[in-house]
Amino acid sequence: GIEKEWSPWTKLTTKEYTHLREGTYGFTAQAKNVFGEISQPVYFKFTIEAPYYRTLWAYLIYGFLGIAFFAGSVRIYTWRLIVSRRKLQAIVKERTAEVHRQKDEILEAKNEIQTAHDALWGEMALAKKIQTVLLPVTPTVPGYEITAHMKPADEVGGDYYDVIDAKGAHWIAIGDVSGHGVPSGL
Repeated sequence: GIEKEWSPWTKLTTKEYTHLREGTYGFTAQAKNVFGEISQPVYFKFTIEAPYYRTLWAYLIYGFLGIAFFAGSVRIYTWRLIVSRRKLQAIVKERTAEVHRQKDEILEAKNEIQTAHDALWGEMALAKKIQTVLLPVTPTVPGYEITAHMKPADEVGGDYYDVIDAKGAHWIAIGDVSGHGVPSGL
């Protein structure tokens, strides 16, 4: 036990032990009378119960509370994940709608550009046709061989030539306007 030897003789009729854990203990005591006669040892057996917070029921409650806490934490974490997922889905849906809207705007702009492009190239083709109609098909001057070819840098150019017969006199007209494209051609 706690003490292996007999304690010194004292006039106190009590003995105090502190910090004893739960369990079964034995206490042996002897008495001495006024004449110095020592009695036979008396043995007293006693049990100290565990405090309520160290009982089996307490440990079961602790375990249950721990499991409940863990399960609650998992539920809260799961709930937060679900809320976050819903928020992310809303953001994805919103951004997807924005991408579709931008795609529609881009397609509309592309169609407008294509329409403008087609209109411009239609005008360019008309300008080229007008320019080529003004050029002589086979320029001729009696006594001379003339070969002429005009290839503009763009669809329409600022170059012009012609052979003009003015009552027996032949004039060769050559013109060059600086620049390229429709403004120069016109």
